[in-house]
Amino acid sequence: MPEAERTGVGSEADREVDSLAYFMYQWAQETWRGYREDGLEGSPIDAIAGNRLAGLGIARDDVVYIVGQEEGRLLLIGKLTVADGVVDRASAERALGRGAYPDARDHVLAAEPKTSMRFDREVPEADARAIESTDGTPIHIDPSEYRLDPQALRTARQLTPVSAQIFERLLDQSFGQSPEVEDLEDAVAEAAGRPRPRRARVSAAARRGIERRAVDVASALYAREGWEVEDVGDVESYDLHCTREDEERRVEVKGSTGRVPKVALTANEVEHARHHASTVALVWVSGIALDETGPEPLAGGGTPLVLDPWNIEAGELRPVAFEYELPGG
Repeated sequence: MPEAERTGVGSEADREVDSLAYFMYQWAQETWRGYREDGLEGSPIDAIAGNRLAGLGIARDDVVYIVGQEEGRLLLIGKLTVADGVVDRASAERALGRGAYPDARDHVLAAEPKTSMRFDREVPEADARAIESTDGTPIHIDPSEYRLDPQALRTARQLTPVSAQIFERLLDQSFGQSPEVEDLEDAVAEAAGRPRPRRARVSAAARRGIERRAVDVASALYAREGWEVEDVGDVESYDLHCTREDEERRVEVKGSTGRVPKVALTANEVEHARHHASTVALVWVSGIALDETGPEPLAGGGTPLVLDPWNIEAGELRPVAFEYELPGG
């Protein structure tokens, strides 16, 4: 690819090598729908263009997530890894070997390998609400329902690393298990004399971040439905005590960075779910994004699955270990 002429301030020479930045850029509805009607779904994303990209500081190797709106929902269309910062139209046309967007001043070209565009990847509500720009501003979404403001995506913006990880998780569609389940299965295999291959361990601080994020998501869900929510995880065998007039819910909350629909339950949690079958609920928050680049892990996003009421017998409850007291011990 020919070397393109930079027009913006986004030069990698201006920053440390490890300080990559992440951006969100909207394709207008008529743009992405036009691509879909032309049968371009699955085609590589080779460039984006606009008139305000130069001032964002986009540089080589940064990542731009291309988004759109469909009936008020956030779509993640794809991503572009930046080849050479922001370039002018003439440079873009030379690099692409074709005409560039005629009404745009600033152009960003994709590095190899290019990713494909998709128009059916809806971002779950909890993930959409967790997306933030680096100044802490979230996407403007109606607080009572999942509906973006029509102008919510109009301005391209730089994203936090946690927001970028939310998008990466959706793009990657990884379906790993929760740390709790993996640890339990590791312990059982070890006790049985069949240890599994070692994997990277999730730190205690990261676990706390995942658990806290899951509880926050579950709390927000019930609060929006008019429940009074109390965090009782430190004193009870469940996490949230919710009341609404004469109704009661005892909510067990589980969080995971993966998406395998499997959670680890303690004996007390199982006993509690059976004893309070009419009032117990389970909220499983999967796909939580974790950023461990700072001094403390930051967790964000996540897709909740709510079982309310929760009939623990409806799923498959499988014992994976027993405690055995030796005779004469």
